Amino acid sequence: MRESLKRACAARGLDTDTLLLCDTHSHIYPDTAPPSARAALADYRALADDVGLRRHVVVHSKAHRDDVASVTDAIERLGGPACARGVLWEDPQWSHDDLARLHAAGIRGVRTLHPPGTAPDLAALQATASKIAPLGWHLLVQAECADWAPHADALCALPCPVVLDHLGRLPPDTRPDDPTFLALLRFLRGGGWIKISAPYYGTVGGLPSFAPMGWRVRALLDAAPSRALWGLNWPHVNLRPDQRPDDVETLESLVSLFTSTAEARAVLSDNAARLYGFSDAGGSAQSAV
Repeated sequence: MRESLKRACAARGLDTDTLLLCDTHSHIYPDTAPPSARAALADYRALADDVGLRRHVVVHSKAHRDDVASVTDAIERLGGPACARGVLWEDPQWSHDDLARLHAAGIRGVRTLHPPGTAPDLAALQATASKIAPLGWHLLVQAECADWAPHADALCALPCPVVLDHLGRLPPDTRPDDPTFLALLRFLRGGGWIKISAPYYGTVGGLPSFAPMGWRVRALLDAAPSRALWGLNWPHVNLRPDQRPDDVETLESLVSLFTSTAEARAVLSDNAARLYGFSDAGGSAQSAV
């Protein structure tokens, strides 16, 4: 772990030697991917050392959504389900045996991505949630705030945990009294989860720091301290190479916003352990409050 991050963690009372720091959102491409468009495992490992990661969640990439092995292979090469998990695009043809096999391989969720201007298909989400709930899996929903906000209560009512990606994709000019922001708080207080990641989607000029949206992050943490997760969003594929952030500095900007050791440990480790079912998790994600 980089020394500057160790100091930032120490300032919040975190012992980085024992912290099971978990990145809940990165994409890893198979070794067969073209070098010009690769998110290679070797590069991720180097970053993991710099950040001090001990646990990982590989999120199925759009570029390889038909290649389930790109995720399950990465899980195995990162140390297996003891320290790595995965989230997949759904295959409507999955059988009960397929789900059991994927669960054993470390899969713990299904991702959905809704292009701007496209409302989440609640009937489809309900069908998926009903299928994965018995396994303890969750739904990862990425949609622009204007598209998911009218459905905040319905998302909370689904029979499995629901995680909104990338801080809910709120725009940079979000105000504390914006209806979409209030809907996000209502979603969190109603049992929803939030992924604190990719701040550049919600800062003026796409700054890769949580500092400019500090009030927003604090409000989200206050609403659901036990249902907030942190993720790198590596390798930042929607940004040009010269725009991609220093991931350690981005994490340091988040650590500076925590108000207690317990809160920092929850967001960086404990909440992920519970949602993804790592061995030290206490209680279930579904029952977390």
